[in-house]
Amino acid sequence: MKRLREWDRKILFKIHGLQNPKLNRVFVLITRLGDGCCIWIVIGILLLAIPSRRLQGFWMFVVIAICALINNILIKSCFLRNRPCDTFSKEILIRRPIGSSFPSGHTATSFAGALYLCSIDYRFGIVAMLLAGAISFSRMYLFVHYPSDVLFGIISGLGITFVLLHFIL
Repeated sequence: MKRLREWDRKILFKIHGLQNPKLNRVFVLITRLGDGCCIWIVIGILLLAIPSRRLQGFWMFVVIAICALINNILIKSCFLRNRPCDTFSKEILIRRPIGSSFPSGHTATSFAGALYLCSIDYRFGIVAMLLAGAISFSRMYLFVHYPSDVLFGIISGLGITFVLLHFIL
């Protein structure tokens, strides 16, 4: 566990060292796309608006909701990990997120939404995966998640969606 904490700290501070005014604005905007699953909800609404894609829009909401529930309610309540901005008393560029740090809910739901989109159309899915990666990186850049929070969020979001795609949807 000590090695993981050291790895987290080392990578986090390297990422934090990249901060500058232009990147700050970019990553604040990117992270806001993941706030409340906003971008994934918008994509779900767009799918619902296309008659031939309505069922896929519905399932997009189901995937995101299940992933958010498992990560943000169940897992976070088990770990209660302090956020890096609290541990290291750093001022951050966004309002402090509610709840604990582990796992990253933004990351989990972003990768869940992106993988679901890959299952619909890999071209859109690849773009969504890049967006999910940017949202995930923004959480470390903004000093609200450790790298291990993000890594587990990726694994969790992909894993939950994989199970849903293969056994339920």
